[in-house]
Amino acid sequence: ISGGPLLVTAPPSPVIAPNGSVDLLFHVSGGVPPYTMTLTGATLPPGVTFLKTTATGDTYELKGVFPAAGVFNLSVVASDSLGNVSPGAPVTITVASPLVFASATLPLGSVGQPYTATLQASGGKAPFTFSLAPGSSMPAAGSSLPAGLSLSPAGVISGTPLSGGQSMVSVTVTDALLQTVTAQFTLSISGGTLAIATPSVLPAAVTGMPYSQTLLATGGVPPYSFKFDGAPP
Repeated sequence: ISGGPLLVTAPPSPVIAPNGSVDLLFHVSGGVPPYTMTLTGATLPPGVTFLKTTATGDTYELKGVFPAAGVFNLSVVASDSLGNVSPGAPVTITVASPLVFASATLPLGSVGQPYTATLQASGGKAPFTFSLAPGSSMPAAGSSLPAGLSLSPAGVISGTPLSGGQSMVSVTVTDALLQTVTAQFTLSISGGTLAIATPSVLPAAVTGMPYSQTLLATGGVPPYSFKFDGAPP
């Protein structure tokens, strides 16, 4: 006796990060067991399996790791012991592309002038959340370096800088799949008093040994150039 029309119920279509895994269950109802399900459509990565998990075959599991970005359009059909065949139950597995920063540089700002710069990311899955990474020379949103600037979760650096110079800002972006990537940006603010930021006493040198020391400046308008007043030893 037939149990009604043969029907496969598919799970929601997932979106995953590269090297993410799926574990999807497909269920069949109606017809007369035992059942056999068949997966058709896109070619699956090596190691991904589609196997029954019950003796009657009323549940099948699609499981495995998807290493690279892509869209896998699949369909599952079931047949029962009487030869009845169900309509196809579609499911799409979307593997997002790697998350990257789309922003390369920050615009130059000026002391006392309103400043806005928007960081952007691509790949992954929106929404994106931006935050300052440990070790950044700009404190967390609400405080700032240069004074007067802050970073919002939407990736907007804004405010009115109160001092000039260069800051190295490390920013981490996180997407909806919890992928993260960190990049470092140079934030230059023109204006303010030009000064040498390197201590006046440099590390000692050793006769006959190579010596290197980087000099730093603040204020003014980058880029900077340096020259000796007199000859070095």
